[in-house]
Amino acid sequence: MFIKPVEAPVTTSVWTEHAANSHFVLESQSASIFKSLISVFSNTGKGTDLERNGILSKSISDYEFRILLKCLTKGVVYIVAVSDTLSKIHKDWNWVMSQ
Repeated sequence: MFIKPVEAPVTTSVWTEHAANSHFVLESQSASIFKSLISVFSNTGKGTDLERNGILSKSISDYEFRILLKCLTKGVVYIVAVSDTLSKIHKDWNWVMSQ
């Protein structure tokens, strides 16, 4: 699903690149013990956030797949789409590539 662009933290070791062009990158999270430890520690002491409509919110870093927008002039990368499944993020990726 496409989201409001959010600046991506520099954590390239946690993400694996699958496809790219001059402006966009499709990535998935790398499975590792390090990732699992980060997840455990980042969730410690945090309560569950509820959005206004009552649906549980999910952190952008919790999604398995993401699409990044590279802003070369600024040297910044933005997350523009996230998904839990390859099929859903692939649909967004195909839309990006068709534009």
